[in-house]
Amino acid sequence: MNRKEEMLNSVFSKSDFTLDEGEGLLREMQDVREELTKFGDFIQGITNQSREIIPLKQRKTNVVKPIHVTAICTYKQNNVSNALRSESARNAV
Repeated sequence: MNRKEEMLNSVFSKSDFTLDEGEGLLREMQDVREELTKFGDFIQGITNQSREIIPLKQRKTNVVKPIHVTAICTYKQNNVSNALRSESARNAV
């Protein structure tokens, strides 16, 4: 983001340029705008995903009712085993 800001302040801040240079600068600015739009979409996606993360205090509390879980990896622990993407309801521990 800082690189793009520096680029806008240095490369695109010329006051005198030819028509060909202006067209080139315009194309470069459009490319920068597309990159910033993609970056904004990426940030928005991360922001939306962060809303699904349970706050740390709530993660420390005991579960009082069964919850629906989807395994993100295959694992075995004690008498519990799940395969990747399997779904089940887990009771409070």
